[in-house]
Amino acid sequence: DLASAWMAMLEDTFQPIHAEARPMDEAPEAADLRKEGEQLVLQGFADIPAMRLSFAGRGRRLFNRRDVALACELASLVETTIANRAAYERGAEEERQRIARDLHDEVGATLLSGLHAATPERRHECIVDALSDVRQIASGLAGRDITLAGLIAQMRHESRTRIEAHGCGLSWPLDAGADESEIVLPYQVHRNFHAIHREAISNALAHGSSGTIQVCSRLHGDRLLHEVANPCASDLETGRDAGPATLRRMGSSNMRARASQIEGDLAAERHDDRYILRLCFKVTKEVV
Repeated sequence: DLASAWMAMLEDTFQPIHAEARPMDEAPEAADLRKEGEQLVLQGFADIPAMRLSFAGRGRRLFNRRDVALACELASLVETTIANRAAYERGAEEERQRIARDLHDEVGATLLSGLHAATPERRHECIVDALSDVRQIASGLAGRDITLAGLIAQMRHESRTRIEAHGCGLSWPLDAGADESEIVLPYQVHRNFHAIHREAISNALAHGSSGTIQVCSRLHGDRLLHEVANPCASDLETGRDAGPATLRRMGSSNMRARASQIEGDLAAERHDDRYILRLCFKVTKEVV
């Protein structure tokens, strides 16, 4: 079909008396004239064979250098279009594979955790997380835009529901930059950002002390700084020596891998009686 469309365009443009495909060993490296302008030969590219056109304008004129230049320009445009289309299809396939992995690896794992949960509360939490994942993945499949403001609002609501169900409080103040941002986040960015935040909340609930979990999201230029801080037992209470904080063992490798996928910086700090997780990454500026 591609070769037929190329042939039709050449016939419409140059109106040759005769046009035929040529073997690859006879193909020129670029469009050129033959037999003092009686013929115009064109190189092959992609799945399009080399061509030879004879007598332009239905035999009323010879081919000239302007025809050569035009043929080269047409070939370049078509070749670029084919390459762009192939790149788009590769990107679309990679996105479908990534979404399929998310469905299989994450939604499946969350549902499996809920199936084997020790308490009804944990089972309910796993189901809520799985439903949230499915909504996010479905949005990616449908190509719906997710803005930074919309994602933060969704995460704030989900976090408050989870945290209050555990008898704790949430403090997540508004930020004029982040909470009003119309920046559109690519699927890979909003998916990994959301997953890192969720893991941080899970760790805070599992390993922190009772009290208020503090979250803040601040937009600085094209970078978002996201912090999750939770109260924890002091060193005097636990008998541990104070030292530099590291990411908690539970989910740490997964969070680091996700931060790497969005080219973000992930760090932890233990300050007095608080454990603080910081994520900083670049967001793509696209106005909806």
